[in-house]
Amino acid sequence: MVSSQHHDEWVPCPRTGKEEKGRGATKMSKIIRARNKGVTFKTTWNAIGLPIGKDSETMMSYWGTSIRKNVRITIPSWKKVPQRLLDALFEDVALTYKVDQKKKKWMMTKANRAWTNFKSELSRNWIWTKDGQIRDKPPEIYNFIKLRDWKDFEKSKAARKSAEANLYPQKKARRGYARYEQDLIQQRANNGIYETSISRGQMWKLLRTDKEGNVAEEAKTIANRIDYFSNLCEQGKVEDTGREDVLYKALGKKEHGGRVTAVGVGVTISDYFGKLQSKKEYMDQVTKLMSRMNYLERELKKIKKARSESEDSHSEEEDLEAFNIHDINETNATHKIDIPEVN
Repeated sequence: MVSSQHHDEWVPCPRTGKEEKGRGATKMSKIIRARNKGVTFKTTWNAIGLPIGKDSETMMSYWGTSIRKNVRITIPSWKKVPQRLLDALFEDVALTYKVDQKKKKWMMTKANRAWTNFKSELSRNWIWTKDGQIRDKPPEIYNFIKLRDWKDFEKSKAARKSAEANLYPQKKARRGYARYEQDLIQQRANNGIYETSISRGQMWKLLRTDKEGNVAEEAKTIANRIDYFSNLCEQGKVEDTGREDVLYKALGKKEHGGRVTAVGVGVTISDYFGKLQSKKEYMDQVTKLMSRMNYLERELKKIKKARSESEDSHSEEEDLEAFNIHDINETNATHKIDIPEVN
């Protein structure tokens, strides 16, 4: 049943939602059966602390499913989620995938993002039916949502905020940034193009491009700016390095203090770009460089002086060798001096 009655607290602007078909909630039944039999998996982590490899993909799907099914969508914010619940969920995935306790903070950051994105997905695509009516029950693909929670969620201001939060939704984010980047590097290697990483600008654009190569409408302006600054890079007019790379220039804003755009959840600015130096550290480094430069200048002067003295000495030796003693004897022979004989 679908209700057309407007709620007093909030009525979303009329729109149409998705049809109830396509990919829904991930069930992970095989993983659950394996876990129940005591089977465990091991996940590999890359240099900046993101999970990679085959088991990492199933781990993140399993983790996201656990969060969506067990953390209620009516909780106003992630900070309000009971810590005991999160600890229990993490303990489950940690045992199944041998996740170290040191990764718990990253896993919780990812859980926060998965839960927030799920609520945003519900707000954007499922509060309304295809016919423009407000749903009075959860969509069938998310039938684990309780009816009471659904009714409270659909009329909440949080749903509106969640729907408006993501300006540039991604199209290929399910595998995650690290695994998607690995896929791209492998595809390019198969075509004879060998790279160790993909630039942030290209990653941002590719994640918002569909299978036919079309960039999402809301992301076209930024994608065009990425192309523009990338062309300038190829011409040597700008650099695609450091904190002010192509993506920074295209977006026209600084990075959020706690994360980096287009590299994956949980990667901080210092993780990706390195720690910024303090003023004292900077001045100390400048002093060391100046001292080193002065030392090299003094050494260069010594080398030049020694070379000059060597060249002068060599020139004198050549002059002496040219002035042969035999030439002197020949000269004396042509200008004989008569010496009187002594009686």
